[in-house]
Amino acid sequence: MNCESCGSFIPDGQSFCSNCGAKAPVIIEPARPIYQQNDSGKDYSESVEIPMPKKYSVNYIARAGLILGIVSVVAVYIPFTNIVPAILSIIFSLVGLKKVDERGGRGNCIAGFILSGIGIVLFILTVIFAIIRETQG
Repeated sequence: MNCESCGSFIPDGQSFCSNCGAKAPVIIEPARPIYQQNDSGKDYSESVEIPMPKKYSVNYIARAGLILGIVSVVAVYIPFTNIVPAILSIIFSLVGLKKVDERGGRGNCIAGFILSGIGIVLFILTVIFAIIRETQG
């Protein structure tokens, strides 16, 4: 390339003109597209079969047990309604544990059991407080 100031030749790799000291113009070569970057000589134009990933299976029954366990804890604010989701949570979590081997979801089942247990304890406490309230007043 030549210097834009004095016109003298600037070898590749130098950033300043050795004659006048002017900054050399920067020439940026465009990158070759990916399909042209085959320097190995191999032909990659053949189609390649890509295996499809396994479908992710979900243990919906275990997930239902977890959700019902959450509902049983949250429903404690509505008197005497949290026992039904707590019992259903235990049932769904038990059935979901039997399907853990083929679909996973052991954590959902365990969380469903724990939350339904909390829901049942809260139900019992609600009943006890209701009985105490009625006898006192």
